[in-house]
Amino acid sequence: MENYNKMRKINIMEFRSTHTTGGGPDKTILVSAKQHDKERFNVIVVYLKGPDDDEFKITGIAQGMGLNFIEVEEHGKLSVRDINYISSLISKHNIDILHAHDCKTDVFGCFLKRMNNELVLLTTAHGWIDVGIKQRFYNWLDFKAIKRFDKVIAVCEANKNKLIKCGVSSDKIIIIYNAVDVDEWKGYETTEGLRKELLLSEDIPIIGAIGRLSYEKGLDTLLECAVLVEKMIPEVRFVIVGRGPEEENLKSYARQLGVEKNVIFLGHRSDAKNIYNSIDVFVNPSLTEGIANTILEAQSMEKPVIATDVGGSGEIIIHNASGFLVQPKDVLDITERIIYLLKNKAVAKEMGKQGRQIICEKFSFKN
Repeated sequence: MENYNKMRKINIMEFRSTHTTGGGPDKTILVSAKQHDKERFNVIVVYLKGPDDDEFKITGIAQGMGLNFIEVEEHGKLSVRDINYISSLISKHNIDILHAHDCKTDVFGCFLKRMNNELVLLTTAHGWIDVGIKQRFYNWLDFKAIKRFDKVIAVCEANKNKLIKCGVSSDKIIIIYNAVDVDEWKGYETTEGLRKELLLSEDIPIIGAIGRLSYEKGLDTLLECAVLVEKMIPEVRFVIVGRGPEEENLKSYARQLGVEKNVIFLGHRSDAKNIYNSIDVFVNPSLTEGIANTILEAQSMEKPVIATDVGGSGEIIIHNASGFLVQPKDVLDITERIIYLLKNKAVAKEMGKQGRQIICEKFSFKN
């Protein structure tokens, strides 16, 4: 029996609650589940889905990746029925480690631990959004739950420091950065792609931003930058990829600012590599971040990055080497950096190379 236990694989349940197409954390969860050591671990991925979420895409993505995936339709914000069902899955699959990824699954984890004392609780702190009373309450609840976990993964130093500040023991916390597959995310030569789709010639500069269209992503700042950049470089185009609650407000704001012809909203896209490959500069104007997968992807694709110095962005970007770090909402600074990179193509190209080197050395699944 002792030898059997040494040989038995560890069974892990990746547990997450999200909606529509998800976000950066979902990329990390699904790709990590795909990349795990199959000699040592069995991984099952379980997602909670809202009953009215008709645009939930995670199931199709996960199944397309060949993952062992279970979609669980919720019956309330904290349903006893749902908790009992997850508990039955834990028993059925002989789960050793429950790996939660957000406030709801962290709270679920606390209840599931009571039902199975042998269950090891692990959570990843991807980041928090401090916008509005409701969200701040969820953050408070999340920190209360996290304190009960056996181990906590912080995706950057900034998140680790916040966890400690909120009362989580430093002994429980380990830092594991998000990662990308550098063989998949690399630039390539092509005459096809986004420029052909948008009927844009190679000499027209494109600024790109990819992510959820929500307040904390700071995309209103990017629209304000577009006004100033367009005055200096009239032919410039800004492409914004993603969907979210601020989509219509952002489109309206672009019209209000008079840049609707220069700003192209592409909605949700499944061809992110095509987008990165076609742009000249990537901008992440977020007000808050953990480790932005979009920055990792853009740098891996050898694109120069301008990003706000929030969360773990300063742990990815070397200022003035692989990109520029700016302060949130600093329209003038971001604008100047964009124009500089567009007018200094050799510098932009070298920054892109430096960025990929950083990703290959520090943020690759190979490491």
